[in-house]
Amino acid sequence: MSAKKDDDNAKKRLNELDKEKEKLQNQLRQSIKKNKELLAQLRAKKELEEKIEEEKNTTIELQMLVNVCKTEIEEAKENNGEHSHD
Repeated sequence: MSAKKDDDNAKKRLNELDKEKEKLQNQLRQSIKKNKELLAQLRAKKELEEKIEEEKNTTIELQMLVNVCKTEIEEAKENNGEHSHD
């Protein structure tokens, strides 16, 4: 009878281990899913940061062009003013 009891205990333990294994596999699946979501968010954030940097550079370039145009307009006004005095 002792062998039967040992066999029953072993089956019970195997059943418990199978349940624990399934629980851990589910946790692993959830963790993998969450990591994939976080990775996608990280990639999206990086893309947005790159776009923001491009926009900043474009804004700087446009501001430089505006400044050049303002300078040229001022110079043209001054030159026109000088010519009108002649």
